[in-house]
Amino acid sequence: MHSVLRLEFGLKAGRTVLKQQYASGAMKVVRPFEAGEYALLQIASVTPGIHNGDRYELSVSLQEGAKVILLNQSATKLHGKRAGCALHDIQIQVAGGAHLEYYPGLTIPFMDAHYQQKTRIELAAGAQFGMLESWSAGRLERGEQWEFQSLQSHIQVNLQGKPLYRDAFHLAGHPLEGLTDQHTLWASGFWHGLPVLPAAFQDGAQLAGWGVTRSGGQYFRMLGSDTLEFQRALTAYITERWQVTSGMQIPWKRYASGVFL
Repeated sequence: MHSVLRLEFGLKAGRTVLKQQYASGAMKVVRPFEAGEYALLQIASVTPGIHNGDRYELSVSLQEGAKVILLNQSATKLHGKRAGCALHDIQIQVAGGAHLEYYPGLTIPFMDAHYQQKTRIELAAGAQFGMLESWSAGRLERGEQWEFQSLQSHIQVNLQGKPLYRDAFHLAGHPLEGLTDQHTLWASGFWHGLPVLPAAFQDGAQLAGWGVTRSGGQYFRMLGSDTLEFQRALTAYITERWQVTSGMQIPWKRYASGVFL
């Protein structure tokens, strides 16, 4: 399957609106919700998930002044079958004065899944941006761990065409020393042009740490092994970030099962 979703946001009478959209294949959107000054849009799928051999393309553009929260409606499931690698290409552009928060949520690879994701973000001067993605080693509640073929993610964030942030991993069906360290859930995030939380490290059921980059952005890392507690911890961090950023309390559970709790 080849699925394409293109979204363009802008301002109309001082409010953020979805000005243009194009959808073909599995990915669909309905309409944005209002969350204060932000347009909150859910990306849904009309299929059970992404299969080996599928190709997905997501393109998101924010015009000057637009404020958007973009998230997946539920966790992304990667299905294995006798086919080539599933490819997911994500292209994001954020104009000056615009603010995008992108939360694709938990990605779960099933047995024999073969998946590659490339995310490229282009930020103009004065743009604000944040993203958080999380991954599982498999269907943990069924005892399925590390049975996928391959799992890859590459993230590039550029500011005015110059490198700002890079993140990548490539797993081939087993834990990677230094990335997962035997944990079965992991998450990473990055924020630019926004308030930062004081650097911290938390040791417990989840290992979590965050701090400030040289450019003044914020990075975030988390490891865990219990899906419910892991998602609760992610929700707590994002809730704190939004309180600092805008004083807003967003009912994430209403919008994104499998993403936050």
